[in-house]
Amino acid sequence: MTPVNPQANPKRTAIVEAAGRVFAEHGLARARMADIAEAADVGKGTVYEYFKSKEDLVYAVLELHDEHIRSTVLDGLDATASARDTLHSMFSAGASVIRDHVTSQPMYMDFWAASRGGPKEREFADLCARNYGNWQEIVAGIIRRGQADGEFRTDADPESTATFIVAAFDGLGMSYYFDRTIDLERVTASLLGVLCDGLCDRAPRN
Repeated sequence: MTPVNPQANPKRTAIVEAAGRVFAEHGLARARMADIAEAADVGKGTVYEYFKSKEDLVYAVLELHDEHIRSTVLDGLDATASARDTLHSMFSAGASVIRDHVTSQPMYMDFWAASRGGPKEREFADLCARNYGNWQEIVAGIIRRGQADGEFRTDADPESTATFIVAAFDGLGMSYYFDRTIDLERVTASLLGVLCDGLCDRAPRN
C-alpha cells in the first residue's frame, strides 16, 4: 500500500508524534501499530494508509525529531550576531533540546540495535551520518564566519572542531539520560568558554 501524501499532513504528523511517544514508552520491539493508532486517536487502518510498517514509522519519527531540533536550535539565531554569540545561542538551545528529548534516548538505542545485521542497518547508518554531517557543516560554517571576521584564529580546523562539538552534545544527551542531576546550562557554558577561548587565542599552538 502506497503511503498517502508523505509530505506535511496534520493526521500523518499526529501519527508520527504518537509513534514517538509509544516507542519511547514501550520500546521498539513491544510497540504495536494498534498502540500507535490508539495514541494518535485514529483507526489502525488509518496508520497503514500512511505507513506500510513499523520500520517506516521509525524513520518518520527520526525525521520529525530532527526537524524539531533544527527549528529549536536554528530559528532563534540572529544573523547579525557575532560567531561567538551565535555559538552561545546554539549551545543554550542545545541544552534545552537535550532536556526536552531526554525520554527519547532509549528509543534511539532501540532503533540502532534493531537495525544491526538487518536490511535496514545501512539505511539507519546513512540517516544518522547525514544528520550528523548536516549539523557539523552548520557549526563549521559559523566557525569559518568567525575566522573571516577576524574573531577566531585562522589556524583552527573548522570541520574537526565542529565534529567534536556535535559529538560532545550527542554524548551529553546520553549522560543526561542516566544522570538528571547534570546542570546542562553549566556544562554547555563551560564547553563554550573553553572552546571560544581557544578559538580566540591568536597565538599559534605547537
